[in-house]
Amino acid sequence: MLPSDKWCIEEGLVHFQEGDSKISFPKTLPEEKVYKGKEFVFPMRPSLMVDSLERATLPEPAQGDHPTLLTNHWLYLKPRAKRCPHHAGGGLECSCTLQGVSGQYHRGAVLNDTCLKKDYITPPDVAVAPKGLLLQENAGRYYQWNEEAGDHLLGVPTPFLIGGQWPGLPYEPAMAQGQMDDRTRLYYTLYSPERFREVASIYLNPPSEWDEGSNPVFGEPSPQGELGQVARTLYGVETLARTGFCAHPCAEPRILLFCAVMKEDRMVPVYHTDRSAPLRVEAAVTEILRPWHEGGLGQILCSVCIVQTGPHMPTQLMWLSRSEYMLHWEAEHASSMVASNVFSASQLHVRIHLGHLAYILALAGRLNNKENPLGVAVSTLAMERFHIIMHDEVLKDFLGPASDEDLEQMFNDHDIRPASNSAAEGPASMDALLPAPEGMDEQNSEQNTPAGKFLPPKNNKKKK
Repeated sequence: MLPSDKWCIEEGLVHFQEGDSKISFPKTLPEEKVYKGKEFVFPMRPSLMVDSLERATLPEPAQGDHPTLLTNHWLYLKPRAKRCPHHAGGGLECSCTLQGVSGQYHRGAVLNDTCLKKDYITPPDVAVAPKGLLLQENAGRYYQWNEEAGDHLLGVPTPFLIGGQWPGLPYEPAMAQGQMDDRTRLYYTLYSPERFREVASIYLNPPSEWDEGSNPVFGEPSPQGELGQVARTLYGVETLARTGFCAHPCAEPRILLFCAVMKEDRMVPVYHTDRSAPLRVEAAVTEILRPWHEGGLGQILCSVCIVQTGPHMPTQLMWLSRSEYMLHWEAEHASSMVASNVFSASQLHVRIHLGHLAYILALAGRLNNKENPLGVAVSTLAMERFHIIMHDEVLKDFLGPASDEDLEQMFNDHDIRPASNSAAEGPASMDALLPAPEGMDEQNSEQNTPAGKFLPPKNNKKKK
């Protein structure tokens, strides 16, 4: 209870003395009548954030201390850390503490995310010092009554967008109930307490104060883009996972393949997900775009941006060749990946996922064949093989059909024209345009970009 030999207890009072300075207050802690009989309680009373509940670094009384400390003297004393009674997976004891309410006036600056199994992780391994004097616990937490513990225990939060409450579930760190088999031991072998402390320390400050060199999400997306608009009223893209619905990008029943749109008709192919093989859409996109990523033919849409627009230019579709796409994705969408598992009714999470897949494919094929932006990027034969026969007209409804002037501009942008075909011949087969595999073209092997060269993100500057 007493932090050092500067403290003593006499006649029911706690005394602290250093030099001529002395304070005293009752030994008895305040009674918590307000919490008794309640199913849920929330962190309203003052709590001191410390680096470790077992070996806390505590302030000492001094003149001019924060008023909350002066009126809540017990915050100067050692935390009442209650050892967790049931984290004994595989017969191993742990050093986790019970996250309750009764008699607990201190909180760790950061919760441990993994059970502190004996001989694997110790409390000092995951101790993170608070940044400054913090006297208010995270207001987003709640505590639910637990009959077995005889206390209110920290609960797992319900999704932010849900108005009601899910059935109560006490918070347990990872591996708290797991058996110590080889799989679990491998987890602890791979687990890096040092990296946990680094990231946890970053998160003690809001994203507006994160250092560019250590930002765990690289930076914020362009404020003009869709993702930037979505995250504008939040702390940033890091908040999306906490305020949205978690969803796998391949779980959408009807996926719009913007990357497979053809310039001539602006129709968006629709892929219907087979939930028995949900990742098949990735195979479909790989084959559909093979002329583009392997053959260097044509241009595809950026699935995230879709259009490019500005105050002094008309809104138009964003078509990119293989090399242009790689540079664009590296420069503009490095931070977008953190939103790929947050549901979006505009399919933004799906578009990010498939857009990143296109980037990986382009990266793998960047040394193959000389690029021809006026080739045809999409294989209609592959679409047939994956039974993609339906199309959505969302782009035609938004921009209108491609005009003759649009097609003429497509050709002029590259200062070349495709070989003419008679009307009777119709458009050339997409797969016929894919050249046979050849040796690497040394002159164009790097597409004028050194291997592994990534552009610095444009929009990750620290906010003022």
